[in-house]
Amino acid sequence: MNNATDKNLNEVLASPERGLESAVERSAESYPIPEAKPLVTRPAPVTIQTNPTQSSKPLSPVAARIKEIENVLEEDLGDLYFQLPPQEQQRFKVEGEKTAQNINNLLSDLKLKVSRVAGLIRGWLQLIPGVNKFFLEQETKIKTDKIVDRFLRR
Repeated sequence: MNNATDKNLNEVLASPERGLESAVERSAESYPIPEAKPLVTRPAPVTIQTNPTQSSKPLSPVAARIKEIENVLEEDLGDLYFQLPPQEQQRFKVEGEKTAQNINNLLSDLKLKVSRVAGLIRGWLQLIPGVNKFFLEQETKIKTDKIVDRFLRR
């Protein structure tokens, strides 16, 4: 033991009623108390950029509309998409982007033929292997109605 500890111990033994308190005070002064550290440290938030060529500029109105069309097309298809093999996923994604672009072009025309929009969506959904005919028709109708409602009835 060191001398400071022996001295504090002797004081406690010499005067038991006051010695304990003064010994605790002196020992606290002689030993530095480390700073409290948080129990859980959280890492700094990390932003992941999916496309390295993509800038953080706001989307143009055309690009924003295409992105919104893509969002409508991908609604309720997440489970089916993730069940596809990776090659089919990539093909489905690329065809979905082309379909969104084609739908955007159709929406830009003065006269919209809803049947052409439905045909594009139906063709895209047929890429899913083993898709049920009734599911195909139902999803085609739902997605066509959402796109027409969202972009033509504003």
